Amino acid sequence: MGAMSSLSATIPSVSADALSGFHTGAGGSVWLICNALAGTGTVSATSIDASAGWGGGGGRIAIYAASRTFTGRVRASGATGPNG
Repeated sequence: MGAMSSLSATIPSVSADALSGFHTGAGGSVWLICNALAGTGTVSATSIDASAGWGGGGGRIAIYAASRTFTGRVRASGATGPNG
């Protein structure tokens, strides 16, 4: 991202569902570096629920900003599946 970044949309990092009998992966990662971050959007690194097996873990999010007035959501969450 640039020197002054305004986020009013969604930056997603989402795992994919696995084939039957397997597990979903982790949510991936989001790495933002900027001088200033503002806005009300969403930054997420999540796994989706598994149709079979186990759901994956949440991802990781790193935000490096000298000035931050961002008031949106930052979310990294895991998922579930039939086996847990």
